[in-house]
Amino acid sequence: MSCSLEGEDFWAHYVAAAKGQRIHGALVPDSALAALLRQHGINVLYTADAGFRRFPFTKVINPFEQ
Repeated sequence: MSCSLEGEDFWAHYVAAAKGQRIHGALVPDSALAALLRQHGINVLYTADAGFRRFPFTKVINPFEQ
């Protein structure tokens, strides 16, 4: 039995998340994670990684900042 978070429309969400950006290096997995968030309707991400602010559909909250 396999478990996959990506649904059939994952690629469409990935393309939308990466639109207008040059995706390379560490941005490849970040874009995939952003696409999963978008696909599943999650629009808030708690992370210290400011790079996720490049995805306009995701509100990034750094839990270590006051």
